[in-house]
Amino acid sequence: EAGGGAPAARVAELQLERDTAQASLRASEAQCERLKLVFKNKISEFRTAVAELSGYRIDMVGTRYTLHPVYARQKGDTLVFESAEDGALQLLATPLCEQLGDLMRRYLTEGGSIPAFLSAATLELFDERAREREGRLA
Repeated sequence: EAGGGAPAARVAELQLERDTAQASLRASEAQCERLKLVFKNKISEFRTAVAELSGYRIDMVGTRYTLHPVYARQKGDTLVFESAEDGALQLLATPLCEQLGDLMRRYLTEGGSIPAFLSAATLELFDERAREREGRLA
């Protein structure tokens, strides 16, 4: 056994280290998957709360924010903002923008306020929907 035991012991030691490292990696991967699920659920919860509180479901792709009004006239009605290089948000032309031209002039052009514009647009769309319902009930 002279000289033969040391390499075998070292091999066993290295195998144990490998097995320990693999178990640790599996545990880390499982924890990562759990965290991904928690974050996914929290993001979904947050997006739902934002839509309920603001009246807009917001999708973000790159520097573009697409707002889907809760009270949209049609399913595809959106407002799209893009973040410029200076960080300012710019409203891009959409069919819904054409319908909200007066509100855009008052709140964006003259007032310089995106929140005021979005609030006014929400109220306008809400009132339109209410008038449509009243018309159908009458």
